[in-house]
Amino acid sequence: MWNVNLRGDRSLTLRHTQHNNRPLDQSASEVLKHVARLWGFGVQLESVNGGGEVTAQWAVPAPQG
Repeated sequence: MWNVNLRGDRSLTLRHTQHNNRPLDQSASEVLKHVARLWGFGVQLESVNGGGEVTAQWAVPAPQG
């Protein structure tokens, strides 16, 4: 867990640190859908390389209903 916006939309930001600069698969967005359903609010995921640079981002909005 990297950040939670408690004063705003209650979104959750997760951060993945790459091992040997290997990126996450694009199926990470499917996992985020499940996390958002459990969390009940929007979820973002950032993938960071060894230098601390964000190399990829995914976002899933808050579940409806």
